[in-house]
Amino acid sequence: MNQSSSMNGRYYRTCINDIRSSEGWFGKLCLLGLISFIPVFGQMTVSGYAYEWAHKAAWGIQDPMPKKIYGRPGSKMLRWGWFVIVITFVFALIPLIISMIGSFMNGAGSPDVVYTGRGVRSIGPSNPALIAAGGVFSLIGTILAIIAGIFAWVGCIRMTIYDRLGTGLQFGKIWKMAKHDFGGLMRIFGMSLIWGLIFGFIAGFILTIIVAITIVPVIATGAYASSSSGEVAGLAIAAILFASPIFLIFAYVLCVAQAFLSILIARAVGYWARQFDVGSWGTKDDPLPFETQPVQQTTQYAMPQQPYQQQSAQGQQYSQQPAQPQDGPYAQTQPAQPVEKPAAGQPEVQQAQPMAEQPVEQPATAQPAVQTQPQQAESPVEQAATSPQEPQATKPQEGENQ
Repeated sequence: MNQSSSMNGRYYRTCINDIRSSEGWFGKLCLLGLISFIPVFGQMTVSGYAYEWAHKAAWGIQDPMPKKIYGRPGSKMLRWGWFVIVITFVFALIPLIISMIGSFMNGAGSPDVVYTGRGVRSIGPSNPALIAAGGVFSLIGTILAIIAGIFAWVGCIRMTIYDRLGTGLQFGKIWKMAKHDFGGLMRIFGMSLIWGLIFGFIAGFILTIIVAITIVPVIATGAYASSSSGEVAGLAIAAILFASPIFLIFAYVLCVAQAFLSILIARAVGYWARQFDVGSWGTKDDPLPFETQPVQQTTQYAMPQQPYQQQSAQGQQYSQQPAQPQDGPYAQTQPAQPVEKPAAGQPEVQQAQPMAEQPVEQPATAQPAVQTQPQQAESPVEQAATSPQEPQATKPQEGENQ
């Protein structure tokens, strides 16, 4: 793995610096948080804006956050935002079904509960085995949801490279990319988990204070002054309506935090995808660069050996030529093969002339074999790369979508 491309896992520091160095970054986050209140369209805007910026990080273009959210020429924000929603839903479908089965089993195994004037009373026996099985299903669903969320990041950044929804759902390609550097994805997940816990802790603390100041005193006063449960419920509803502006502001702050976290994760995934050299990607079904690298190295080291093999074959042909007859015991140990005697009157020195001429002609006979090797290796790659039926990876221009 190319450590310079993957930045040695320093995704958090790099992405935070990219966000803070962008002009007007806090105002953009506040605007994105406000747009998030619009159902579906708001999520499309935030996801598309985040992955458009991550797309440039995957190509190695160091641009700040886009200055405008809407109205940028050549922008594919809403298109990619919708694709991100679809990819995330598809990956989360199986974990969601397993979690729903676990919840159903927990509910079926638990006894029915009835609220009476004297308190809470359970009706019917419980089923501990069914409850335990439901807990196992719920745990499996949670683990699969985490893994599916990580794989969905890879699918989303792959979708932006080809600008096709189907490329973000190629589970085989996504699995190979994730397996190649799963540690980098786990660093990004750890970063998102830490930020999620921080935001969740702060949100829970603020929400507790809001409820303790606005709702609890009203309910406690009403319960003390009246014994009717209907009046207490009415006071609780009135207190919630009274504190609704505070809850609205609280929800807006959460949307801003969610927009920040989405941009941070998408930008980190873009940096993670840079190590795969997206500029050399072909069609969506072509092997990735790290898959073809071992084959290229084997071909490179095997090619220089062929001329020497040809020379050795030619040497065997020369070695099979009959030797000159000699006197002495050595001539009697020769195998019984027909030996042509030199013509009468012809000097024996002339028979050794072909042996001296052949080594000069060997590079000329071995040269075509070296030239034909790249042509055989390049022909299938050129056919796959020039196929008009498959989408090609397109590189954005620097300063585009600003």
